[in-house]
Amino acid sequence: MPSLTEHVRRSLERTGEGYQELNDWLDGDQVSLLRRLQRHFRFKRYSKYVQGEWGEDALEEYRNHLNDDFRMPFITFGLIFREKLLKLTTRTAQGGETKR
Repeated sequence: MPSLTEHVRRSLERTGEGYQELNDWLDGDQVSLLRRLQRHFRFKRYSKYVQGEWGEDALEEYRNHLNDDFRMPFITFGLIFREKLLKLTTRTAQGGETKR
């Protein structure tokens, strides 16, 4: 998952606004782990609150924040897997032995 600072930077890059309050509400130091999990996994429950508190554009940024959080582990795993596969196939194509 990106850090809180990274989330604010990405929000600023995407929308021109950092959505600091929204990002603090999701991942700030004052938010307990239980609340963080609820706010990340219960989108339907919290989407009306986000829309009412910060507006329609913030609701879209809420979605983006969650997408950033949930995509990161898969992207990282995919990049590592791709790199290892590339090394393996390159070594085999050059006549070298593969590691087991």
